Amino acid sequence: MIAQIRRLGFLLLAALAAGLAAAPAQTSSTQRSTSPVVALPAFALVEGASSTLVRTESGLSARFQTAGLPAGESFTVWFIVFNDPDACTAPIAGVSRCGPPDLFNPAALGGAFGMGGHVVGGRGPSTIAGSLHVGDMRDALTFGPGAPPAFPNALTNPMGAEVILVLLRHGPWTPGSPEQLKTFWACNLPPGPGSTPFGCLEIQASVHQPTA
Repeated sequence: MIAQIRRLGFLLLAALAAGLAAAPAQTSSTQRSTSPVVALPAFALVEGASSTLVRTESGLSARFQTAGLPAGESFTVWFIVFNDPDACTAPIAGVSRCGPPDLFNPAALGGAFGMGGHVVGGRGPSTIAGSLHVGDMRDALTFGPGAPPAFPNALTNPMGAEVILVLLRHGPWTPGSPEQLKTFWACNLPPGPGSTPFGCLEIQASVHQPTA
């Protein structure tokens, strides 16, 4: 399972090498950045799609807006956080200071956390928003119900962390299955390229680098 997660991470961060760039703006107490969204695995920018990340000393809040998602299907967005990007050892040149192996690099203090979920009602714009507070592990990615966090590092450095937002496609919505909007694994899609072991697809991503 861990080897499969490593493979998925390579798919995600390789896409960012298409040349994404954040446009940060900040005040003394907040940092705000807006980044484009890339489609996976073709690495193409999604027209009109973007994400916004707001950093404060107490945590992160984000808004992921995209379009053209299949109606009637469920999607989630995930925070991928590297608290200490200076400790990363697998950068992607010009894009990211941290690469997939750094989720398994204890010094990088990486973690993965659910941001929010959404069932698409039509083919218009779709927006998922959410937040992550310092020290909060309630929505941390695990390898199964009751399992410890897959990457057991809470957000500790919201102003300096490298943050990647990942859109996951879970497939047709099943009424009465709220786990489709809360977990990484609840999927109704057949396995295929870019799939998790349970069928979910990482279909879009957006990267936010720290400003300092």
